Formats: sequence, structure tokens, C-alpha cells
Amino acid sequence: MWQPAPAPRFSRSAPERPAPAVAIGADTDIVLAEAGFSAEQIARMRTAGTVA
Repeated sequence: MWQPAPAPRFSRSAPERPAPAVAIGADTDIVLAEAGFSAEQIARMRTAGTVA
């Protein structure tokens, strides 16, 4: 016969606080550079309003 086990208790260890979310667009330059765009192309996209 199956018996349920008591739920584990984690009162001795406090959970870590989650880090705040990264601002929208904070990683845009990195992602575009990894996609193969040059720094000049990314700058042109920013001035044209293509990326923010």
C-alpha cells in the first residue's frame, strides 16, 4: 500500500531573490553583432529608428 511522504521543509535555507529584469533593448547591440551586423550598420539602424 502506498503512503504519502511528508512534504519537505526548507525553513533553514532562504531562497535567493530574483534579479530584476533587463531593460528592453539592453542586449540589442550584442544580438545584432552576433547575427553578423557591423558596428556601423547597427549605428545606422539606430539613427534610422529601426532598432531602439
